[in-house]
Amino acid sequence: MKVSVETPCRLHLTLIDLNGGLGRIDGGVGLALERPRVVVEASSSRRLMVDAGERSGELKALCGRLAEEYALDGRFSIKVSEQIPPHSGLGSTTQLYLATAKAIAELSGLKVGLPELAYQTCRGGTSGVGVAAFERGGFIVDSGHSFGVGKDKKSFLPSSYCRSKAPPVACRLNFPAWNVLLCIPKGRGLHGVDELNYFKSHFPAKEREAERICRIILMKLVPAVAEEDIDGFDESIKLLNKARGFEFPQKTREIVEEVNQMGGKGTSMTSFGPAVFTFADSQETLKRLQHRLKRRGVVVATKAANHGVVVKKTKQGLKR
Repeated sequence: MKVSVETPCRLHLTLIDLNGGLGRIDGGVGLALERPRVVVEASSSRRLMVDAGERSGELKALCGRLAEEYALDGRFSIKVSEQIPPHSGLGSTTQLYLATAKAIAELSGLKVGLPELAYQTCRGGTSGVGVAAFERGGFIVDSGHSFGVGKDKKSFLPSSYCRSKAPPVACRLNFPAWNVLLCIPKGRGLHGVDELNYFKSHFPAKEREAERICRIILMKLVPAVAEEDIDGFDESIKLLNKARGFEFPQKTREIVEEVNQMGGKGTSMTSFGPAVFTFADSQETLKRLQHRLKRRGVVVATKAANHGVVVKKTKQGLKR
């Protein structure tokens, strides 16, 4: 049997509460996108084989851990035919790891739910948007993790350094069919030890920052999505950019400023970047932005994905 798993990518608009004064931290807001995406194909094999380009080594290690955890023979052939650019702010690791784990589970007949797969792959330890995007797509607001002694989390750490369960989803809406444009410049966003050090040096955040972000999300951003109000959405993102206390890298800031001047709506950097997203309220604006941004990096025109993972199964012979 051959299993194919297709997942959307995700935009991460903001973390919500990095103060923790109410006994919870993190929380995330974002949405799933049709492109770029992850496509993983898995089949039985006489030995473990992984074809995922520069990420083959880490995926091979992941397959080994899953095989050990669930007492599997580990003889899989894993081929990643489409990937999300790594460390670009689009959730590449979460989607790749979950897609691979899902493919192995389906191939092996494991009855393992998504929360368990997310925990075993160490995803969802900060924001839950990526895990929820994998499951159902759409626009997502999650409720973060309990915080303190004996709770889900005891310190401010990114997902890669924290094995916590994925947080509960507080709100999930279908996202409007607006044109979305991504600009992915060269370079990689904050990740690894640099991301860890950023969390250690910048958090806990001030209480008033978390309060301001919560108000913008509940009373401005969520209604804009629910009512398909692109101007209200644009205002929400601009308010969040001011409230977060996070300075964009110069390269990213220049792209955001340029896009805003050209009529892009809801423009910002996803997660720690460097990818920039914007929404266009007309095909004319979309084409104009596409043409201008080509000199800045890889440009992808897409739409929101109001669905999650797609799994397909076909019969196939054993690979050697």
